[in-house]
Amino acid sequence: MAVIRSATDEQVREKYDELALRLGNVVIAWNTLYESLGGVFALIIDGSHAGIPLAAWHSLKADRSQREMLEAAVKAAFKKNHATRERILWLTKAVNSLARISQMNH
Repeated sequence: MAVIRSATDEQVREKYDELALRLGNVVIAWNTLYESLGGVFALIIDGSHAGIPLAAWHSLKADRSQREMLEAAVKAAFKKNHATRERILWLTKAVNSLARISQMNH
């Protein structure tokens, strides 16, 4: 019969630290993604005065609202089937899928 031993406090702490580091990396990557999406939004709205569109972008506290605002701007700025429009809409759809997975973990 196998003997099951409890993890030591040190082993638990090591695993906790490893998990916290990985989770922190995910959070940083997610925030970096949103800063990049904000940059795309600013370029679409007015590339010469990025401060104004970025202020609007950062005024929204919900990630979903930011994605919806980016999608609306892309749809208004580019004709249907334009390569840039299709790529950005594909990206927001992919981020929507990631967001749903993230919400399931809360």
